[in-house]
Amino acid sequence: MYVCIYTYIYIYIFFFVDDLPDAQSIYKDHEHLWKFYVDLDRFKKGLLHHDYDYVIDIFKNYTEKKQDENPLFVYSCCNILRTEIKRSEYHLKNIIRRTGNKYFNNK
Repeated sequence: MYVCIYTYIYIYIFFFVDDLPDAQSIYKDHEHLWKFYVDLDRFKKGLLHHDYDYVIDIFKNYTEKKQDENPLFVYSCCNILRTEIKRSEYHLKNIIRRTGNKYFNNK
């Protein structure tokens, strides 16, 4: 992560900062959101270990919640999960390959 320092002569200096923890939401322990953050951690671990079936199952759980819960909340959760997948082109390709074979099986 880079930190920007502003000087008086309008020059920006960037320094690389090592060993910063991942950003965390202040709502991580909120009574209505804690389950999502647990799922998000599981989702990240699944990506880390390349367990794409596990990741797809978590993602499917949220896409199936659309009927039961607030659609804006579910959309936001899905958007966060999609962002995690899109951070790596490798993960994105593997997820598409797995789901594409399931829905578009061209024999």
